[in-house]
Amino acid sequence: HVNVTVGDLNEYQPRFTQRIYHTSIPENFLTKNSSLSPILQIIAIDDDCYDKTILYTILNNDMPNDIFPFEIDKYTGYIRVKHQLDYETISTYRFRVKASNLDHITSSIVPV
Repeated sequence: HVNVTVGDLNEYQPRFTQRIYHTSIPENFLTKNSSLSPILQIIAIDDDCYDKTILYTILNNDMPNDIFPFEIDKYTGYIRVKHQLDYETISTYRFRVKASNLDHITSSIVPV
């Protein structure tokens, strides 16, 4: 007997459920909420990612990570505020989130 096992090729890249994500929050968000409270969830799906493992990363080229006020849970896509916001200093943040599986990467612009 000869057994031949055919492996599945990763033919699809993750795709976001929205082209652009947007939310508005007050500058005193951390005063009234826990830093664990999410402000937005980014969702991507992958048609051949059977274990549903999609990893999320914030792509931020505008400011150092230690002062960038947002973070993302790499497994759930939940975005949280990690530093106090100040409307008078910066009123709009624009950044990208990358969703990736083992072989393909896609990204979307996320105005927050």
